[in-house]
Amino acid sequence: MAGQRDDVVSVQTLAGNIAVAAWAQMHGLTPLNGSLDPVNYANKLRTIPQRHLVGDWDTVVPQSVSSAYLSKLGSKQCVEIAAVHANHQDGWPAAWADYSRRPTSCVK
Repeated sequence: MAGQRDDVVSVQTLAGNIAVAAWAQMHGLTPLNGSLDPVNYANKLRTIPQRHLVGDWDTVVPQSVSSAYLSKLGSKQCVEIAAVHANHQDGWPAAWADYSRRPTSCVK
């Protein structure tokens, strides 16, 4: 949704499916018609500070999804991908307690 708005100052996700088409293909699923895919908004999103937390044991939304997003984004100046000790269900409260206090920014 951040790619469709003009008032977003930063984006943070936890186990976020930020490359919907790549995720569906990785799992052998049919495309998710009608779903918002952040890669389709790469031109706008590349200038918004963002952090995406990825569980190092997550098999539902693994790090390869974030890699697919980064490859479409082009610029990595405003994006941080952080691997945390979590799977898709467990480990997120501790990760969020740590990362939610850290500012997001763009590296120039």
